[in-house]
Amino acid sequence: MEFAQAEEQVKTIGSQLVVAQMQVETLTRTVAGLRKILDAYVEMFPELLPFVEGMTQGISPADDEDGRPRGAEAVRLILQESPNEWFRVSELVGLLRDRGWLPESENPANAVRTALERLVSSIDESDVVRGKYTTGPRSGAVVYKYDPDRDRTEKTGGYGFDEEPF
Repeated sequence: MEFAQAEEQVKTIGSQLVVAQMQVETLTRTVAGLRKILDAYVEMFPELLPFVEGMTQGISPADDEDGRPRGAEAVRLILQESPNEWFRVSELVGLLRDRGWLPESENPANAVRTALERLVSSIDESDVVRGKYTTGPRSGAVVYKYDPDRDRTEKTGGYGFDEEPF
């Protein structure tokens, strides 16, 4: 093979690579969008969860192309490492930052708080609970923990009309 032929092959393969990468990016966005739509349906109709999980088995909803967990999944993984230990949102933000899992958001604390509240409100699927410090210097601070022994018959979660969410 001559240099001119090799050069032509490299140009052809290089342009094919660029096109393939653009297709991967488009399909990645499509997968993420479809996942969000399915997640929204499950949020509205939790009884669809087993069906959606069966359809999407092997497709991780929490990982992107770099393999790091995102959103509620990232927060849940951190809480599960320390069962029954209470964490404030600011502490979880720091732990997420340390692992490189911090949400890409102008206000990561709000994104983490939203993820936590989704976990708390998923009574049938999640063992994350919310509480408040009642004494000491942190009195009144909202805290969250992973409680593997959570009583699933007790329907808690969400806020009443007389309570601030944070």
